[in-house]
Amino acid sequence: MSGDPVEMEAIRVRVPFRRPIVTSVGSWSHRESWIVRLYDATGAVGLGEAALDFGGGDGGPFDVELSRLLQEAVERLRAGHELPKSVELQAAGVAGRALMAALDSALFDLRHVFERRSLARSVAVNATIGYLALPEAEAAARDAVAGGFGTIKMKVGPERDTDELVDRVAAVRAAAGPDLPKG
Repeated sequence: MSGDPVEMEAIRVRVPFRRPIVTSVGSWSHRESWIVRLYDATGAVGLGEAALDFGGGDGGPFDVELSRLLQEAVERLRAGHELPKSVELQAAGVAGRALMAALDSALFDLRHVFERRSLARSVAVNATIGYLALPEAEAAARDAVAGGFGTIKMKVGPERDTDELVDRVAAVRAAAGPDLPKG
């Protein structure tokens, strides 16, 4: 049936951040993912993403396992077999669940393309503010609002005092202004 995948490709991408994101566990300058494309017999395409852990791409176990699982899935389709089942991917741990999320998204997308249903034209995303000195965090909040973001996510850092953390969140919230949704 059209809408069922007959071909798959996986493309590794690296997205640099405008400024590093600093969290309590490290500093990140980019994010790496695998973009999965599924094609049906008509040439329709469905897209999904298997995100690597921050720091991924270092050849670590997760990276190696996800690469292996992606290659196996591509080879299965090329040989005329079905994609791996969810239960197989669950058993493969974190890398298997990352691939399962990518395949679920790509299949959903492919089937909607085949059925010619209209999907949302855009997806809202948040601006992430890493652990920065307070003036920089406030400036990042103002920049996010000016850039059109309606949600801001903050990464906490080494605060060990609740009052310090509450003060930081309140300052960034004030810098974002009253028009940012509160819920």
